[in-house]
Amino acid sequence: MSHRVGNSLTVLASIYRSCSRKAATKDELDEVFLGRLVAVGRANRMAVEAPSKGIALAALIHDAISILPQCETVPIKALQMDIQSDCVMPLALILNELATNALKHGGACEDNRITIKAARDDSRNHIVLEWHEARSVPMRLPPPVGGRTGFGTKLLQAMVEGQLGGSFERKLDETSFRMVVRIPRDRLEFYQDELVEC
Repeated sequence: MSHRVGNSLTVLASIYRSCSRKAATKDELDEVFLGRLVAVGRANRMAVEAPSKGIALAALIHDAISILPQCETVPIKALQMDIQSDCVMPLALILNELATNALKHGGACEDNRITIKAARDDSRNHIVLEWHEARSVPMRLPPPVGGRTGFGTKLLQAMVEGQLGGSFERKLDETSFRMVVRIPRDRLEFYQDELVEC
């Protein structure tokens, strides 16, 4: 428990430093930091409520996307599996980042469709999380950033690669955005190590 809290505070401090460097005003800092702070708080609450057992993957997904106005209608297909409590915060931040971007860039508006899927890959060694936004009206793509890595990308790298030992890829075009996250199953899945009477 104390390790998880310490890890959360370290992550939050890093997020705050990055957000404060990027923000031009206090209001902008509030806007970019508070959502992530709330996401970490909600993730910790879930982990604390079930310290000795796993957290249902579907429940975490539903909780993490609750910032979306139409969250109840987002189609989610997720494995019936429990995840390790120390994976809750990184996954919650990944999903919160995707939901925040959907709100910011119009992917979450009524005419567009978000779908989420979490399944095992063909080898059954990885859990694959897919986030897909389909746009009813094509959008103009932003100009290339030119070698600069944005804060959202840095956060995703830290959570997916650093915390979960996984990988991710993104694809954006005029009518859709897709992100695929691959996480080693043995890193994510909760296994009960209790002996049972047979």
